[in-house]
Amino acid sequence: QPDRNFRIDVGYRLNDRDFDDRTVDKKRTDYVDINMFWQPVDTFRMTAVVERYFDESTSSFGLVDDVRTYGTTFDWTLATDWRLAGTVYYDRETAIGDDVRYRKLTTTLSLTHDINQHLEIFLSGLGKWVSEDVSDDSYERYKIGSGLRYKF
Repeated sequence: QPDRNFRIDVGYRLNDRDFDDRTVDKKRTDYVDINMFWQPVDTFRMTAVVERYFDESTSSFGLVDDVRTYGTTFDWTLATDWRLAGTVYYDRETAIGDDVRYRKLTTTLSLTHDINQHLEIFLSGLGKWVSEDVSDDSYERYKIGSGLRYKF
């Protein structure tokens, strides 16, 4: 019988896009898609993903971005009503129709406490590091937040 606490999905993705543009008529990419789920104990679960897709362009002259993503998430119930969750994602983005290539690393971490069935308090943080390969520009972004969240 398959293990309900561990799963790997492996697939193949073909991205095909036609453009009404003078410089780029068509773009086709392919890549493996991997999605993994692991729950070694009832209080901890983790996912990982590898994928390639087209996304709206972050460049002024790009038609779309060709994005390769490698990421992982976790969710850990520390104690009754307390949860720690986090993500790490690495993206390689190439603008189609523009000479721009980004490397992005994004991390998040959050701690939540359930006050009752519909209300939780949270503390969260985000870190993002972006560099551009052609111009060698880069930036960093950090964010810390806290608040109350109402769950319907």
